[in-house]
Amino acid sequence: MELNFLYTMNLMKVLALPLLLTLLHSPVCLSVTVSSSKPKVEVHEHTDAVLACEFRTEKDQNPRIEWKKKGKGVTFVYFNNKFTGSYAGRAKIEGATLTLHSVTQKDSGEYRCEVTASEDHVNLGEASVTLNVLVPPHVPSCEVPSSVFVGSGLELLCKDKLSVPPATYHWYKDNKALTATADSPYSIDTNKGTLKFKSVSKTDTGMYRCESSNNVGAPKSCVAQQLKVIEYPFKMAILIAGAGGFLILLLLCCICVCVCQRRGCCKTPSPITILLHLLPAISSTTNKLSLSWCEGGRLQLQTIQKYTKAGQRAGKLPDSLFAFGRLLTVFWDGHTYRHIKGKQRFCF
Repeated sequence: MELNFLYTMNLMKVLALPLLLTLLHSPVCLSVTVSSSKPKVEVHEHTDAVLACEFRTEKDQNPRIEWKKKGKGVTFVYFNNKFTGSYAGRAKIEGATLTLHSVTQKDSGEYRCEVTASEDHVNLGEASVTLNVLVPPHVPSCEVPSSVFVGSGLELLCKDKLSVPPATYHWYKDNKALTATADSPYSIDTNKGTLKFKSVSKTDTGMYRCESSNNVGAPKSCVAQQLKVIEYPFKMAILIAGAGGFLILLLLCCICVCVCQRRGCCKTPSPITILLHLLPAISSTTNKLSLSWCEGGRLQLQTIQKYTKAGQRAGKLPDSLFAFGRLLTVFWDGHTYRHIKGKQRFCF
């Protein structure tokens, strides 16, 4: 047993030695590697931003380095050993690390470092760096009306569109901070910058201003503006009451007329109603009807025959009505007048 074990061990050593020598002498396949020690960078506006990029190659000692910015499209920052566009003259590169001078909010975004080593087994590597440029508060725009009537609803607006991160807002009345509570007659949205009153009173008169702030710079405030809460003038109150009464009276009259017409209380028929009642009794050869006024205020109905181009009578019923002033006329479409005869007049 012991001899067999020793024999097996010696055989394994003999077989392992050539395998070990092969591994030691075979080339190791490495590829270019690219990384960033700081993939997220936050800097204040008008300062320098350093976008770190480190790489290692297998053989190529002079790889090609490129920087690109991703947005709606891809923009070259550093290409063919030089800076492009707006980056020329305000950026530098050391190794593969990119430095942008005096950055603004427009420089915020995602950047990509690409290293190409043509002699390596895998010849392309890349790393991404996100730049966020912080902007301190700017003077906000404030909307405060000069006057408002007692009892009216009111909303004051404040907005700073430039600060990054977005600003929060605080309102002041007569240089005293306003704090909304359950009992206060107003509400404040610190994120949207609104100050809302459900119903203003005389005590709400004062100087109002808004302040925007974030953790980047000092708060900024708009110029205080005067708000006056005034009573309705006596004459205006009377005018509004009179207008409301007139509208109510007009509405009641319309309702009465509608009810009267439905119940048949209006005994005087209109010219159009008389004509429509008479149409079935008129001969089909009559193709023009005119309704006018007789002497003494009576109605006059006139019938006129019309002929087609072929000289034949048109036996078509009327299909359109036209009114002009105190004259009502019925026309038959699709025919032209050749001559008129057979006039008949009726008075009612």
